[in-house]
Amino acid sequence: MGSGTTAVAATMSNRHWIGFETSPKYFEVANKRLEFIQLGYDLTDYQLNKSSRHL
Repeated sequence: MGSGTTAVAATMSNRHWIGFETSPKYFEVANKRLEFIQLGYDLTDYQLNKSSRHL
């Protein structure tokens, strides 16, 4: 699943998806990206705010 790009795109397009990830690091990255968009934020703001510990 990597960083969750496909899951993010599917979510933003109101599509269902299934993802599998074996790396705890990438699992956390994908979860944070998905949570960010599900909270209604623009994903372009994620890169600007990820160091501010919003999530």
